[in-house]
Amino acid sequence: MEVTSYLLEEEEELEACLAAIEPEEMECHDLLVQIFSVSMKKKEFVHVTGLIKKKFPRAKVIGGKVAACISGGRGMDSGISLTFMRFMSSEVHLFGLRLDDNERAIGKDICMDWLEKRKDLAALEVLTIGHINTLSSLFSGRIWVPLFGGLLGDSTGGKEGFIYCDGEILKHGLLLVALCGRHLQVHVERSSGWLPLGPLMTITKVNGPYIVSELDGQPFADMYSHYIGDLEGETFLDKSLLFPIVLHRESGLIARHPLLCHEDGSAEFGAGFQVGDLVQFGYGNPQHVIHDTQEMQQRMAEFHPQGLFLADCLARWLLMEGNVESELKNCRLIAPSFGFYGYGELVHGRSSMMLHNMTLVLAGIKETDTEELHLRAQFMPDHIPLTRQQQYLSHLVHFVQQTTSELEALNGLLGRKAQTDDLTGLYNKGQIESILQEAIKQEAKNPRGVCLMMIDADNFKHINDHFGHDTGDVALKTIAQVLTEHVRNSDAVGRWGGDEFWVILRETDGEGASQVAARIKESLAQYHLPDGSNYSLSIGITAAIKGDTQETFFHRADQALYQAKATPGKNATVVI
Repeated sequence: MEVTSYLLEEEEELEACLAAIEPEEMECHDLLVQIFSVSMKKKEFVHVTGLIKKKFPRAKVIGGKVAACISGGRGMDSGISLTFMRFMSSEVHLFGLRLDDNERAIGKDICMDWLEKRKDLAALEVLTIGHINTLSSLFSGRIWVPLFGGLLGDSTGGKEGFIYCDGEILKHGLLLVALCGRHLQVHVERSSGWLPLGPLMTITKVNGPYIVSELDGQPFADMYSHYIGDLEGETFLDKSLLFPIVLHRESGLIARHPLLCHEDGSAEFGAGFQVGDLVQFGYGNPQHVIHDTQEMQQRMAEFHPQGLFLADCLARWLLMEGNVESELKNCRLIAPSFGFYGYGELVHGRSSMMLHNMTLVLAGIKETDTEELHLRAQFMPDHIPLTRQQQYLSHLVHFVQQTTSELEALNGLLGRKAQTDDLTGLYNKGQIESILQEAIKQEAKNPRGVCLMMIDADNFKHINDHFGHDTGDVALKTIAQVLTEHVRNSDAVGRWGGDEFWVILRETDGEGASQVAARIKESLAQYHLPDGSNYSLSIGITAAIKGDTQETFFHRADQALYQAKATPGKNATVVI
């Protein structure tokens, strides 16, 4: 396999480049030509690709409109990227799928059946235009090969963009490039560097899969302006590219930027969200982005590819400013590189195709045969100096992140203190009552058994009067420790006040609660007061019944405790 890539400034320069290439230079088993342009219209694109097909009739030509071009370790926000990929033994097959008005991919079944049957399928390059949710379901549980690519188009969300697929223009659809060969190897890496910041929010309203209407019950635009600030002359896309939404998913964090904001305060995205999704605002620390990228490039260098495809996000271009080529130069040291800056990057998730933003995707490709590839010199990451503005931003972000981390820790501590008893560490009265109320509600919806134990330390006034309040405090802490040792994680223990404790037992009946009470008393008997006497507990138990309220439930447990304390000698357990 051999890769030759050109970065050209205008259409006339491209024609001159084609004229200088001799047909025999491109002789191979299969030839894939990729052409990406920032400004060419559809007619111009068709004309140029026609010239390529005329000179190389067997070539398969793909491409489309992008935000910026990448070739040979350089990025350019104008012009054309032209890349020839010569495969010596492998094959390339193209599938252009249109989407109808209902987001259904036309011809997907035939395409997927073919891909599933192809035993030598090594990887898939995917170019999309428009939304991605329906497209991701194509690969769900069906095909597992390396997948890479990106979202073409422009700042209007792809409305003026297009994909070219060997003679066909797709304005809303998907291009699959199937790379097949027994000796073909593809390795995919991705790097983001964008981090979450600020409060964790819940998406509470959507208008279809692509439009987020509300965060925590407030219009999206209001929440965005509250935390990020007013636009004040900026376009919404310029701001959203630098401050995306970070989505929490099982596969990890996914950064996505809104494409535009509607008059009703909702925001439109290129990939979908659901009500209940947890999100935060995100930010890019240039130093962190650079470090993360260099680590990824080091891993890719160890794969020793013959060609390197890049799908990068326009947000990284804006964040990196003058350091764009320094970052791309490292890719040039690995292998001949080409690709584009777009508005979304595609990789294979755990079960489906995933759309990312703010991400650099690298796909290393090599075609090995009986002879091993000549290994390149080990890749050594360059130091990339930050501009003064980037250094300022990096320090500012570190300050905000550190301050936020400390505030979150403090809020967590205050939250715990608001819920717990200072002496014993158990839930306090307000929290244990709240837990009981929620347990009764859940029991009414799904009866599985819940019991309340009300526990009183016998003769506690005598302990304080004769041994002092310090000994009384030790007694309360000892009882709390024993109670905690004999409950499950699903249960709850609280100090209701003074020398009285509550234990809420889930999925337990009265008999089971009595057994727990017996074990508590047996364990507590191992501890003694200063005069050698034992601790003593009076315990009242009741199980929830149909129609119970917090008041009726509490009243029965209180009556049970009253009867236990009235028992001669105390230290009794009563179940009502």
